[in-house]
Amino acid sequence: MRGLDAIRQWLARSPLKYFRLALARSLVLRVAVQVMVVGMVSVLALIIFATSWVRSDLLRERLDAVIADADTRVATAQSQMDATAVNTTAEVSALAQSQVTSLKDAISGANGVGVVLMRSRSSNSSIVINDLSSTSGLRQAISNDLINQLESNPHRQYWQYAKVTDDGNAVPGIVVASQLTLPLAGTYNVFLVYSLKNEQHLLDVATRALVSGGAMLVVAMGIAVALLTWRVLLPVRRTSLAAQRLAAGNFGERLEIKSQDEAASLALSFNNMADSIEAQIDRLSELSRLQQRFVSDVSHELRTPMTTILLAGETLFDARDNFSDPRLKRSTELLFGQIERFDKMLADLLEISRFDAGSAALSLQEWDVGEIARDVIDFAQPLAQANGCQIRLHIEGNKVTAVVDHTRIERILRNLVVNATEHGEGKPIDINVVGDDTAVAVRVRDHGIGMSEEVAEHVFDRFYRADPSRARKSGGTGLGLSISREDAALHNGTLSAWGWPGDGAAFLLLIPRNQDVPAGRGPLDVIPPDAPLEALVKDVAGHMGPNPEPVPTPSLGLPLLIPATRWADEEEENDAS
Repeated sequence: MRGLDAIRQWLARSPLKYFRLALARSLVLRVAVQVMVVGMVSVLALIIFATSWVRSDLLRERLDAVIADADTRVATAQSQMDATAVNTTAEVSALAQSQVTSLKDAISGANGVGVVLMRSRSSNSSIVINDLSSTSGLRQAISNDLINQLESNPHRQYWQYAKVTDDGNAVPGIVVASQLTLPLAGTYNVFLVYSLKNEQHLLDVATRALVSGGAMLVVAMGIAVALLTWRVLLPVRRTSLAAQRLAAGNFGERLEIKSQDEAASLALSFNNMADSIEAQIDRLSELSRLQQRFVSDVSHELRTPMTTILLAGETLFDARDNFSDPRLKRSTELLFGQIERFDKMLADLLEISRFDAGSAALSLQEWDVGEIARDVIDFAQPLAQANGCQIRLHIEGNKVTAVVDHTRIERILRNLVVNATEHGEGKPIDINVVGDDTAVAVRVRDHGIGMSEEVAEHVFDRFYRADPSRARKSGGTGLGLSISREDAALHNGTLSAWGWPGDGAAFLLLIPRNQDVPAGRGPLDVIPPDAPLEALVKDVAGHMGPNPEPVPTPSLGLPLLIPATRWADEEEENDAS
């Protein structure tokens, strides 16, 4: 197992991994590599074909020359032997030795390396001389098959390729077999051994030249294709950069058209798209401005009559016990409840209009966030008891202070705690308050119905309801979490959410201790440690990181048409008033 782990670690750090990443990220590199691979295969096939053809041609010419030379040398030797008179075995042996030496000297001009003389198995002469060899080690180059062929038909000439020794080096060679008739001694087999060293050297030189030239050709092809691909993709890169600038909010970005080819068509299409997007953005921005103005004007205009209606409603509500008709009394109670809810919604709309107009401001002081959490728990205790929930506060340290706007932080925590009591299904609610050197984090965790990832993506949207068919239980306006998110952003902080169906939800408020110092990562994760194992694994794998930052998008300021989204979720509507 350790060996496998070591191999995996090496592969994870190996250059091959980075090469694969480079291939995945660069079309130019991919095309160049593919062309070089195809080029290498083609050059390799060409080298194999060329070397095979050259080798075959060289061997054919060399073989013809060797056979002709051997035939001439053997015929000359036979003539000399026939013309020599010998009477004793010693004289026959001396004659044979002389002819072997002469043959070796004669074939040396044709790159011959030696001669071997062996008694034929068909010879029946009583005079026998020893087998002779002009050079030691030549006998191993002669195969039994060659001897058998010669013995079966002694009137023909036979040959074979073999490994021979030339100047101490093993080189390819040719062995030519014939028969000589020695005076008194009868028939002997003679083998002339020729070297193919020169031909092999020529073939090696040709192969090296082909390999070197092919390698240079492949590299040149790769460089040329890379440059050509880079040049062809230049308009695409320009379009990509322009699209990125357009996505970043530079709606006036356009491409210059310099030709009439496909690249010009791409640039023209991009410019037309950018014109259309800019027109739509202008239209939506104007609509957003009108909507913001409408919401602001209506909210302010309704403020005065709403105050009058509220005062009148309070008067009727206070006098409800004097009504003799119980239906009138109940109607008065219902009317006053809806008037209060409408007044709260109007206040939230006014707050939203201030956020949209950029006029919301902070009243900063140093506060103990733990004490703010205690005040919120006291406020939510009746609702928690009505829902059968127990609220548990966990504070690390005696005091967790930060420079904040008390009213806004209290409103954020109140919305989160009220949501938790509504959807906690009577189970405990845990509030953790933790601080580090730069930030304070408050996590509100319930164990109720939970919420899905899809709901979590929209829980901070204005008027968002996960289940539109279900009514609000606490009289919320649908703007509470959206306002809370804006309050957190005013503090240079974040408000994020996590949920798991059937296992509850968690909301994390992260704010800097001081507005001049960024909060950083923070001391708490939005995913609680008691979350399901699958959720923790997804978090480790990077599918859902702790303390996520919002994705920057061009701000269009559309308060009602385009809701402000954030990391969070709700099973029903998850926003409290």
